[in-house]
Amino acid sequence: MKRLIRNTGIGWLVLLAWSTSAMAQLNPVLKAVECMETHQFVRAYELWSALVEETDSTDFRRVQFARSAVKAAMESNQYMEALDWSLFLLEQPEVTPRDWQIHVELLQYHGRGEEVPGLLQSERAAQFPAHKLQPIITNAQAVQKLHRDSTSFSIRPFRPQATADEFAAVPLGAGLVFQSTAGDIGIAPRKDGRTGDYFTKLMFLSDTARPAVEFTWKELAQRKDQFLSLGRTRLHDGPVAFDAEQDFAALTRSYAGRDAGSNAEVVRLRMDFFWKRLWGWEPAHAFPWNSTEYSCGHGTFDADGNVVFMSDMPGGYGGMDLYYTRWEDAEWTHPENLGPAVNTAGNEAFPFMSPAGFLYFASDGHLGTGGLDVFVYPRGADRSERLGAPINSTADDFAFVWDDAAGEGWLSSNRTDEQDAIYRVSGPGTTGKIEVEVLACDGSPVTSAEVQFTDAQTGTIISAQTDDAGKAQLYAWLGHRYDVNLKPYEGMRSPPGQYVIPKDSISELVIDMNFASKENSLVVLNENGAAVEGVLLMFEDAHGHASNFITDERGQFEWRAVSQADDFVKVTAALINYNDLQHRFREPPSGCLISISDTLTLVPWNADLNRIDLANIFYDSGSSELREDSKIELDKLVSYMLDRPGIRVELSSHTDCRDDEDSNLLLSQARAESCVGYIIDQGIQPDRILAIGYGESQLLNQCSDAFTCGCAPLNVVGCEPCEEALHQQNRRTELRLLAD
Repeated sequence: MKRLIRNTGIGWLVLLAWSTSAMAQLNPVLKAVECMETHQFVRAYELWSALVEETDSTDFRRVQFARSAVKAAMESNQYMEALDWSLFLLEQPEVTPRDWQIHVELLQYHGRGEEVPGLLQSERAAQFPAHKLQPIITNAQAVQKLHRDSTSFSIRPFRPQATADEFAAVPLGAGLVFQSTAGDIGIAPRKDGRTGDYFTKLMFLSDTARPAVEFTWKELAQRKDQFLSLGRTRLHDGPVAFDAEQDFAALTRSYAGRDAGSNAEVVRLRMDFFWKRLWGWEPAHAFPWNSTEYSCGHGTFDADGNVVFMSDMPGGYGGMDLYYTRWEDAEWTHPENLGPAVNTAGNEAFPFMSPAGFLYFASDGHLGTGGLDVFVYPRGADRSERLGAPINSTADDFAFVWDDAAGEGWLSSNRTDEQDAIYRVSGPGTTGKIEVEVLACDGSPVTSAEVQFTDAQTGTIISAQTDDAGKAQLYAWLGHRYDVNLKPYEGMRSPPGQYVIPKDSISELVIDMNFASKENSLVVLNENGAAVEGVLLMFEDAHGHASNFITDERGQFEWRAVSQADDFVKVTAALINYNDLQHRFREPPSGCLISISDTLTLVPWNADLNRIDLANIFYDSGSSELREDSKIELDKLVSYMLDRPGIRVELSSHTDCRDDEDSNLLLSQARAESCVGYIIDQGIQPDRILAIGYGESQLLNQCSDAFTCGCAPLNVVGCEPCEEALHQQNRRTELRLLAD
């Protein structure tokens, strides 16, 4: 029955309206197309297979009819017939790689995967370029590898005597509620045109210790022993789920809607909720996310009473996706898609939340061995894991219900004669609860710390955050080895550690944070994203003590701290002609250090502000005396320093290479002191500004004495001296902010 969700984006879909087109009544091709569009696949298969038989082998439509017969057979659960017609297609000249892919999937479904390698190396496959079949080969190899997976579960049929389809079993008290196609009895009982089976109804066995109970025709006619207190529809009813107290139920049932493509009348799924009262079950508040445009169903409760359900509502990954909703402020919150760790472009259905918080579900979108396979998503994990044999087989396996601690559960599968049946599952407990306590270096609890457990075998990551008491709970596989990491704050690196989950159901683990890294770095960029050398970094620690440093040629400054009391809490980055930038570092846990690795980006002054341009400082030739027009720029520097009493600067003067080195050094020093003397006269303390003359020792280009003509006299024969513009580059005044 669960194949009603396969290969359709709208889930359990049954069209109620039949076309009355006279042409469709007379033309078998149009009639077959109509049956496909109305999801009456049993009748469609009969028509397509007859058309293949009746069509001449030279008619190109014959291959198209065969492809349609394969699709109709698969949709109506006639997988042996689908394999036969698929083999027919492989023998046709018009066969495509897609036909091969479907045939491989059908072989795997029938447990004949060992035939795939030989088939893909046959002469028939040689007609395709290698790259066309390579994805099929790769997938087949991956599937064969999955066949070797196994688990410690054991299963056995629960009601092998049942002649109808039975599936989706859930415990209720000492009994079991499940879906069955044996529940429709009476005059002209209705059948599902998709599969040719009766519509499903809920059945109830009051005692799982007596699974051989037979429902007589009379009992069925009287609707005895069926779970009737939730009501019945004339279409599909079920599955049903109960909360932990079993006094609140979520029931999936069918109702009439409209198909967006054809506007035909369809049957979609909706979720209805019920409260258990002394006199039976009564309807609860309506689920606001039911819609006539899409399906919602297969709801399951977590330990807190929240609901995970499947839906093909817009915005999903494709087919049926699993969603999560909470009961909050007297209403169900907007559904949240569980994301790519769970959902695929295929169908995810039949979810079940175990007591330990593990989400089990069936999927035909994740890699599996055939049809629907059962997967598990541990709460907080980064991926879902497929369960091995005997839970999964080459057939459809679904509706897995499991008690983690007790090691008991239920499974539905059509692995025997393609009939849906319920299997009883037993095995050791599979998951254990770990209580993690995270302590800071001084023993105080650390809140909102992210604890990560990485399964050393599968790579699956399980994570949880600590509460106000510094504690978190995780559920993990018993006996597995996990790499434990703690990521409470950016910059804190936990050492690699391993932890084996014991066989007990509860274990405690205490993690402290004394291993915090003490390496810190700060990078400063300009507005263009380039590293800036010479930026003054004015740090302040928790006691208000200041320390000044300068960025290097990488725009970086690195430091280490011995204790939190000695570490910095904030910094101000200053650079002339840029706005000061204040930055506070993230506060570490009490008594601990964290590694700082921050990047700051400076913003230049606005164009209308008075930028300091020392290129506008001029002297008369050979003189160190300031010209009046030079004092305009120095006044700007004075104003800058008065606004920032904590900074110190170096003002340097440079000459070109003409004249001798000693004279240039004396001249540059005199010019620098001339500028500094003016600044001091304007009220700046002498210890805040340093005058240095570098002469011609820091030239910016090749115009130096080291080159033959760099500074040669003009009358040297055969020499081309530097142009005046290059000499002007070297004659300059510069400012540099100073550290302590």
